[in-house]
Amino acid sequence: MRLTVEHHKQRAWRIHGLADDFEIDEVWAYPIIADPSAGEDFTFFVDMMTKNAVEPGGVAGLLFKFRLFLGRVFRWDEKDEALPIPGCEETSLRGRLPENDRISNADVTADPLGFELVYHIENERLVELSNSTVHAALHVGWVFHDDGMAGAEMAVYWKPRGWFGRLYMALIAPFRVYIVYPSLMKKVAADWASFRASAHEKNG
Repeated sequence: MRLTVEHHKQRAWRIHGLADDFEIDEVWAYPIIADPSAGEDFTFFVDMMTKNAVEPGGVAGLLFKFRLFLGRVFRWDEKDEALPIPGCEETSLRGRLPENDRISNADVTADPLGFELVYHIENERLVELSNSTVHAALHVGWVFHDDGMAGAEMAVYWKPRGWFGRLYMALIAPFRVYIVYPSLMKKVAADWASFRASAHEKNG
């Protein structure tokens, strides 16, 4: 379900003090219902997401592959060294964390989509992606409902690299909103149902 930016800002997420110079692109609630009493906590959800972190299928998958093709043709994703966040000196949002909270560089690896971990705390996780068009961050927060159940929400942050980055993001906005994100939500719902059924079967 698509949520408002105001809804996201009302929650006490750590990201708010870390990326206040970024734009919030989209906010979505993942279509899952988790039962904390059955061990379905944030770690359980992240394990599911990590094990299923592959490129999307269907139309969204075709768009994803087309974006990678364009990146190779125009060399958007090639870089000899880490690029700074637009308008800043830091190359990663990890540089904005207190030194004691920063993860080791040895623990930073990119997932199949190119996102790298910034931080992971009790009910919140942030990963980022940097290329020649944009510096983006994907925030996932764990939320508790009044009925004792729980769920997860996603927010996408970004900063364009100059006019071309902003033009690029504007051109692909309809595809993100009406194809990519809905396709992602359907995949997560299917993965969640399969993952929790398998986990509970193993646990008896």
